Amino acid sequence: MIRPVTSFILPFFALAMFAGTLPAQSRGPMVSVRAGKNVAEGAVLAADAQTVILLRPSGAMNIVERNRMDSIEPSGQSFAAWGDHEMRTQLSAEFGADYAVSRTPHFFVVHPHGSYQKWAAPFEELYQRFRQYFSSRGVSLAEPEFAMVAVVLNSREEFDWFLAKHQAPDQHVLGYYAPRSNRIITYQPTDSAADLQDFSTIVHEATHQTAYNTGIHSRFTQTPRWATEGLAVMFESRGVNNSAWFGSRDERVHAAQLGELMRLSSGSQPSLPTVADLIARDDSFRSSPGYSYALAWGLTFYLAENYPQQYVRYLERMAAVENFQNQDANQRLEDFASAFNVRIEELEQRMWLYLKKL
Repeated sequence: MIRPVTSFILPFFALAMFAGTLPAQSRGPMVSVRAGKNVAEGAVLAADAQTVILLRPSGAMNIVERNRMDSIEPSGQSFAAWGDHEMRTQLSAEFGADYAVSRTPHFFVVHPHGSYQKWAAPFEELYQRFRQYFSSRGVSLAEPEFAMVAVVLNSREEFDWFLAKHQAPDQHVLGYYAPRSNRIITYQPTDSAADLQDFSTIVHEATHQTAYNTGIHSRFTQTPRWATEGLAVMFESRGVNNSAWFGSRDERVHAAQLGELMRLSSGSQPSLPTVADLIARDDSFRSSPGYSYALAWGLTFYLAENYPQQYVRYLERMAAVENFQNQDANQRLEDFASAFNVRIEELEQRMWLYLKKL
């Protein structure tokens, strides 16, 4: 069985609904929040009687409970993303002398000491390939507001320490992207000769991060998980993330996920989710993770190959959902059916016929 090797961390979406929100483009003046010895400055993204969410100049988000605040007051400064000096200073202080900090046009990469080409360049190259994929389909992506941060740790032990902040240690998790910090966290491949670009975890997580920073997804709402994971898994195939060199449909197919999907769907497991289940709710990623990842890939690949314009329209619709507003199952199903103008049961039948021919 294929186990998910990446983890998409969404810790703040448990705070599903807020009394008020500010659009992402309306940053306004910053406030200063003091809680004990901790002081945080940022723009208020959302607030209700219990909680305030701040967007920091680094691009990270802080969630502060009002009952833990000592004070909140205007800082006297307008919001502006940190420049290179501020970002480099923070990362160097945070990770210390054991790591180098490299700058690419869109990333700060914290990595083991070594060459720029080995550790930092792969993130930028994958970012550019992502842009090319969508631009070739007529989609104009936004430029990231913040420099994106990717952290490649020296060891599995260090990675487990970071992972423990979000979930129980899991040897199958090799990396994750956290929208709250806007960072990728992973560690160097065990095989020191491995090319970071071919490390599927890097491809997967860089896809998440780029999608959330270029407007394909919104960091401030809960995109259906099949859409986020399906896109990231699809990009693991070299025919998708590097179509200039690998242009055939066979190279766009994720052979491992296709095999897993065929194997599990032909068995006798009555509780496996349907396409409608996957669209309506994210629950199956906890109850049937292997199958859900495979089905998310299969649905995404089928739509991207056969309904490219409608697929893009659906992603745009999801990215436009109001900040921090979760959609219920009925709304999610309605949005999907509207984007593709087809009954979901009929589309699922067509999808299975298509995938089986592969």
